[in-house]
Amino acid sequence: MKDYKTTIGASLLMLMIGLCPLIFTVIARVVTGSPTAEVYGLPVSYMIGGIFACIAAKKIFNVNVGDHIRKPELKIMLLIISAAVCYSVADIYIVNRASLLGNAQDSYSASEIYTLLTTAFMAPISEELIFRLGMLSILLIGACKNKMKYAISVCFISIPWLAVHFPKNHLRIIDILIVSVIISTIYILTKNIIYCITFHMAANCVTMLSAVTYKFFFAREYILYIALAALAITMPLMFIYICKKRNEHDFQPIGSLRAI
Repeated sequence: MKDYKTTIGASLLMLMIGLCPLIFTVIARVVTGSPTAEVYGLPVSYMIGGIFACIAAKKIFNVNVGDHIRKPELKIMLLIISAAVCYSVADIYIVNRASLLGNAQDSYSASEIYTLLTTAFMAPISEELIFRLGMLSILLIGACKNKMKYAISVCFISIPWLAVHFPKNHLRIIDILIVSVIISTIYILTKNIIYCITFHMAANCVTMLSAVTYKFFFAREYILYIALAALAITMPLMFIYICKKRNEHDFQPIGSLRAI
């Protein structure tokens, strides 16, 4: 896949494959007229879409998927989790505090708990399979190790990534784009989707927990400053260590991103 424009088209095809199952959820919602069908069906169809994207990457575009799902290193996992938690806590105060306070409640229904759990654990897996293992892998093939095209690839997948998260204000738009760049950079450096899922899942878990424990989070302003200080340490440390291991050839996947 030497033509980068062709690669972009292929990545859009991958996106459509990954999001296709969501259509059935929309149809079920229209046919039944019940929002319950959407609440319970959306996470499942999203996960199916992620699996479809994974299969398509391997069967159609010859991405060696197994090389991108490898056993992670514990130290990197801890750094990634620390950076994600710090980022998410800071994000809660800077971006999501008002909306979370507005939706604050003391009890949750079964469907609401289901939504919180799927957002925390299922959505990160689905989205990373579609956007990173699917779209970004294909774009990296076409980039042929060209740094400018790598940057374009990261920016390109951030557009549909932004769209599926339905941002409601300009701060949320910036937040979603920053997260996309962070996770995409992790994937480019490690070629391991496990690290991307870990960052995404850790960040989502903190946000979902904050919805339940809002009284603790929002009663203490100093948590924001602690999170920002910790983020200023953990995020650079995470990337420095990843780059160090990359230079030591610890992240040389066998046969990954082979040309189509």
